[in-house]
Amino acid sequence: MQAIHDFVERLQRDKRHRETIVSTNIVDAREPVYADFPALLSPLLVDVLQEQGISQLYSHQAEAIGQILARKSVVISSGVASGKSLCYQLPILNSLILDPKARVLMLYPTKALAQDQTQKMTELCTLLSAKNGEKIYNAIYDGDTPVQDRSRIRKQANIVFSNPDMLHLGILPNHTLWAAYFARLQYVVIDEVHYYRGVFGSHFANVIRRLKRICRLYQQKPVFICTSATLANAQELAQELIGEEVILIDRDGSPMGKRINLIINPPLENKNLGIRRSSSAESGALARMLLHYPLQSILFSVSRRSVEMLLLHMPEQFRDKIASYRSGYLASDRRKIEKKLREGALKLIISTNALELGIDIGGLDVALINSYPGSISSVRQEAGRAGRKANTALSILVAASNPLDQYICQHPEYLWGKNPEQALIDPNNTEILLQELLCAISELSFKEGEDFGNMRFIELSGYLQVLLDEGRIRKVGSKYLGIVGE
Repeated sequence: MQAIHDFVERLQRDKRHRETIVSTNIVDAREPVYADFPALLSPLLVDVLQEQGISQLYSHQAEAIGQILARKSVVISSGVASGKSLCYQLPILNSLILDPKARVLMLYPTKALAQDQTQKMTELCTLLSAKNGEKIYNAIYDGDTPVQDRSRIRKQANIVFSNPDMLHLGILPNHTLWAAYFARLQYVVIDEVHYYRGVFGSHFANVIRRLKRICRLYQQKPVFICTSATLANAQELAQELIGEEVILIDRDGSPMGKRINLIINPPLENKNLGIRRSSSAESGALARMLLHYPLQSILFSVSRRSVEMLLLHMPEQFRDKIASYRSGYLASDRRKIEKKLREGALKLIISTNALELGIDIGGLDVALINSYPGSISSVRQEAGRAGRKANTALSILVAASNPLDQYICQHPEYLWGKNPEQALIDPNNTEILLQELLCAISELSFKEGEDFGNMRFIELSGYLQVLLDEGRIRKVGSKYLGIVGE
């Protein structure tokens, strides 16, 4: 896009800005690699896709769908906007054609992402239902779901969209109410698995162990479908999370437009003290410049307060073309902002990392990142929000004055070279395991000799004894039981 090249040339011509550009990384456009529809895919689904203008799949989509239809658990690690959603949507719909009573659980790290994906799946289900006459019932089950709707969702929903918190607090402890659902559970989708790292990811891995225990009670072994941003250890992370082997799909066949990535280090304001202009001030100045170009931009900032401060310093004449986006807004307000973005009614959106994940906000042109967000995958996710239609895209990381950002300015290959970053979890951490084991026992009595994930009973016996000694569980015969009130 010519406007992007004009903006970059302006930065390079102007001495003030030229001296702040410490790295320029250009990634050439990539042509798509196509593949035919897998033979096991229903002709009804193929017809629906062709009516939508999809006559072929990208190579990674076809590979993933083929493996899933063969009942293999997978992790799909490909770029932003590479069509990962279709990789699980098609096998799920295929299973519902073969068995209209099949059930699917889809887990997303945020409510907004679940809302977005529900809308997309519902559109496909509506088209499919018109062809085969079988209604497919989709529903969101989270903390916002009205109480009066929950019983109907448990009994009727083919596809349930939820999140880890609701699975932990609302579904697993009440699995007897979900008996018919678990007895027909075919697939579990875990979207954005790179999100599950550290303590949070370690807890979530144990929640999945508990889920698999409940599935065994109802004699089901669902296929797990995971999607991930680019990670050095996507396969290893997915395997630790779900406790079984997964097949890695990482050869991205989707097209990509030319990408221009810049790192800008704000100028020194006091050379003697080494004080630089703030990254927020520099990011805001770049955003104001972009408003005068026929471009649609997103500015990511680290905190809700900084988002609102940046919004306050935008030009008055563009106020109706600018919006902020963060947690704390009403869901209805967020949907309106997302809709305006998709329709091109906004020139600039200023956001926290709430828009980092794959919510559909259309094809933006420029992504500004106000300081390093803490991980390489976050940088790539945020930069990837621009250029989602295979057009030329620009991303600019504006460094803060802290040592980590300044290190990146000196070593830009850390960001743009081969990804060295790994997402690490430790599900067997003593404190985490004790808490999750207690939850598991309260859901379903624990039998002597039973394993928990990859932990054999002989390893677990010490943990069970600790819970017994603390009076948090009791033992009756060969069973460990929960105590009411725990």
